[in-house]
Amino acid sequence: MDFGGSSGRGVTGVFDGEQLKIQEIHRFPNYIVHLAGEDYWDLLYLYDQIRHAACKACSPEKSLEMISVGIDTWGTDYGLLDAAGKFLYGGHCTRNSKGKGERELQKRFGSLELYRRTGSYSHKGGTFCQLYEQKISGNIFLAGADKMLMLPDLFAAFLTGEKGTEYTAAATTMMLDPVKRDWDRELLRAAGLPEKIFSEIFLPGTRIYQLLPELSRMWQIPSLGCVPVAGHDTASAVSAAPLRRGEAFCSSGTWSLLGIETEAPLITEKSFAGHFSNEGMLNGKSRLTRNCMGMWALQQSLRRWFPEHQKIPWNLVLEEAEKAEAFRSLINLEQPVFGGTGDLNDRLRDYCIQTGQPKPETRGQTVRCILESMALGYRLVIDQLQDAVGQRITGLYIVGGGGKNDLLNQFAADALNRPVTVGPAEAACIGNLLTQAMAFGELDHMEQIRQVVRRSFGEKIYEPKNPEAWEEAYGRYQDLIKKEQILWQEKLW
Repeated sequence: MDFGGSSGRGVTGVFDGEQLKIQEIHRFPNYIVHLAGEDYWDLLYLYDQIRHAACKACSPEKSLEMISVGIDTWGTDYGLLDAAGKFLYGGHCTRNSKGKGERELQKRFGSLELYRRTGSYSHKGGTFCQLYEQKISGNIFLAGADKMLMLPDLFAAFLTGEKGTEYTAAATTMMLDPVKRDWDRELLRAAGLPEKIFSEIFLPGTRIYQLLPELSRMWQIPSLGCVPVAGHDTASAVSAAPLRRGEAFCSSGTWSLLGIETEAPLITEKSFAGHFSNEGMLNGKSRLTRNCMGMWALQQSLRRWFPEHQKIPWNLVLEEAEKAEAFRSLINLEQPVFGGTGDLNDRLRDYCIQTGQPKPETRGQTVRCILESMALGYRLVIDQLQDAVGQRITGLYIVGGGGKNDLLNQFAADALNRPVTVGPAEAACIGNLLTQAMAFGELDHMEQIRQVVRRSFGEKIYEPKNPEAWEEAYGRYQDLIKKEQILWQEKLW
C-alpha cells in the first residue's frame, strides 16, 4: 500500500529470487476534507482502501498466495490512540498548520539549536511543530493520548494491534536524535510533550506483525503478515533507486524531494543554510534532503481547465507547453502562495506582475512557466547540496510518478547541465515490496534490493541540451529570488 497526497494504490509483487513483477490492483483518489476552517485527511477512508486492496489481491481470480502487506505514506502527519488502542484523533493536514507551533518553538529553543539537535530543518508542518501547536491550544485528545503514531504505523496498528515507530517515518518528525536514531527525549520533556506517547523506534524490515484474526474473518482473506517497511514513501522510493556514484536523487511526485545519501548525518552551517534535513534510509543511514514543490502546483493549476472527474490529457498539455515561448515568465515555486489548495492561475499571474514579468495568457505558457521554474529550482537545490557536501554531483536519478513527465525530465537535464536518469515510476511500491521480501529472508540488504530493481525495470537517460540558454535563464531565476527579498523588505509583497 502506497499513499500519496493526491492518490493511493495497492500493488502486488511476485518475487522469484531474481526479478520482481508488480501489478497495480487497486487505485483510488486521496483528498483533503475542509471542516470548520481546517483541512484534514480522511484516514478512515484510507484505511478502508487497504481492505479493498487486500480483498482484491487475495481473490481467487488473482491466483496469488499472498504473504504480507507493507504500508508507506507521506511524512510528518500522525494519529493518536488511547490506552486501549482506540483511534482518538488524526489526519490534521500538514499544509493546514498556522505556524504558531513553529514560531513558539523557535522562540524557546532557536532555529539553529533545533537543527543542531535533530538535523531537521524547521517547517511549520513538521510533526514537532504540529504537536506543540496542539499542546498550546489545549487539544484534549493530545492530553488523553497513550500513543502518537506516524501514519504508516497508525495503519499497521489498525491492522494488527501492534504499536511501534518505524525509523524512516520517525525521521520526518523533527523530534529524532539523528545520531542515536532515537527520540530526543530531553527536547520532548523541555517542550512539555507527554513522553509516554512516543513508542520504541526500530529499523524497517526487521519485524513481521500478524493481521488481527477478526479482520481475516471479516474480510474473508488469509492471515497476512504485516511488515513495517520504510514507511516514509521517499525512503521506500530511494531504496529502489540504483544510484551511481556521485548521483543525487529526486523522488518526484506531489512534492519533489532532492538529496544525496550520506554515511552519517551532516549537520553543518551550510546544510542549515541550504534548508536541508537529515532523513532516514532503509539501511539505517542518512539522506540529506530538501523538500521542494513538485507536481502539486501543476495539478492545482490544471484544475481551472479540467474538472476533477475528467482525466487530464497530459500529451496535449505538454505538447502545448513545448510549443510555448521559452523562459517567457519564471516563478519561485517555494513561495508559500503556490503551496495552497485551489486555483493557482490568478496567484501565478499576480506574481509575474509584481516581479515585472509578462503574465502567462495561455495554458501552454502557464504549464511551461511552471515546468521551467521547477527545473531551475532543482538546479538551485543541487548547487546548494553540492556546496553542503563538498563534492561534485554528477547527475540526477529521478524516481516516482513525476518521472513520467518527459518534458520536465528534459528541462531538468538542461537546467542542471548533467544527465538525468529516470527509474521506475512506482519506486515507492517497489522498495516497499522488496523490503517485505527482505523481512522474510529472500534478500539480505538494500544493495541487493537495488540489484533486483536493475534486473527488473528499465531506465531512461536524458542528456542536457542548450546549456547556454539555460545558464542565462538560471541567472534570471537567481535575480528573481533577490528581487523577492527586496519586495519583502519594502513590504510590497
